[in-house]
Amino acid sequence: MLGPTHRSTLVRANVLGYWFVDQSRVAEAEPLWREAHELGKATFGVEDDDVLVWTNNYGGLLATLGRSKEAEQFYREAWEGARKRHGEEHPNTLSCASNVVISLQAQARYAEAEPILVRNLEIRTKTLGPTHPDTLGSRQSLALHLRNQGKFEAAESHLRVVCEKMESIFGKEHLETIRSSCILASLLARMNKAEEAESRFRAALATPTRILGAESTDRLVAMNNLAGLLITVKRSAEAVELMEVAVERRRQHFGEDHPETCIALSTLGRALADQGKHEEAVAMHETAAAGFRRRLGFEHPNTSSALANAAEALLNLDRPVLSEAKFREALESAQKKHGQSSILTAPSRMGVSRALKAQKKFAEAEAEILAVVGNYEADPSSSADRLCSTLERLVELYEAWQAADPGADLAAQIAAAKAKFPQK
Repeated sequence: MLGPTHRSTLVRANVLGYWFVDQSRVAEAEPLWREAHELGKATFGVEDDDVLVWTNNYGGLLATLGRSKEAEQFYREAWEGARKRHGEEHPNTLSCASNVVISLQAQARYAEAEPILVRNLEIRTKTLGPTHPDTLGSRQSLALHLRNQGKFEAAESHLRVVCEKMESIFGKEHLETIRSSCILASLLARMNKAEEAESRFRAALATPTRILGAESTDRLVAMNNLAGLLITVKRSAEAVELMEVAVERRRQHFGEDHPETCIALSTLGRALADQGKHEEAVAMHETAAAGFRRRLGFEHPNTSSALANAAEALLNLDRPVLSEAKFREALESAQKKHGQSSILTAPSRMGVSRALKAQKKFAEAEAEILAVVGNYEADPSSSADRLCSTLERLVELYEAWQAADPGADLAAQIAAAKAKFPQK
């Protein structure tokens, strides 16, 4: 008998954990990987190659469960162990550094993440050359980080380099080329460059199934993103048609409540809402929220987002009481993951305020918006644009309040809100 701390026993525990994760049974993998990490670290030391893998596995699982702060702790532990074991420029060390970045991004700590991404790109350019796939992967990661901070032009520049190099190395129909093109397309859609974005998405969907399988995640993601673009440019009928096919394929391939199926349901819900079919949209979003909750947990961002989408559809149906309850549920989910004062809870809290405003509960709506303003002002990573947008909603609330209650004197509050606008 090998015993619980034998290397082979711990390896098998990790293999079983992988199986649970593949089945989207992440909660069952958690105790296996936690114990493998603890026993491996105590037995072999943090710098052991297997222990480094197990530590990263456990960090990744915590990240999947929405426990980003805890994930960061284990990712940093693996990063430090890899540095001592392999050195600063070893591929394993750089991979561990990338995991730390992911955990920081999930906590909206973008300023801390960016230097790590830049350093990774510099090291890979130096050690592997500018056109090596791993170097291009680092460039793409930096581009996505810039995109998520709203630095679209800088992100576009990096992504065009990646697309050009991928195509020259692998050819147009290689999977990596297609993926990089779709990532650029998603950015272009956000930059209102819809024509090129649509062209790139449709090129991906036209790829032969021998390269991009009919049920492959890449093809389904491209369908989802194209539908999102079609919604944005007010071609929601096309988006509904596309997503009905995508939902059916995902149900057949993954199952009813698999996260991939739920993502498609959410996009279909958005398309239906854009057509004014809010009852159907509510059903899609609530089904998606239930699936995310079962598979990923209440605190996962996808759960919070689906709940907020359902709340939005209820608000569009002039059901503000039900909408408020759903927005509060989304807010609770976001707060459990990110903390009470995180700027990442702002969308749900602003949703609560809009539902309260629709009920003419102006003082309660004001309190929610002021909380968001305070969170933005206290967080150095937040953008001035987001603060300005929130203050604009506050002024609009005061104006609606004044109109509903002419006896209320809100001039001082309006002036105070306007005084908070960042100086240009």
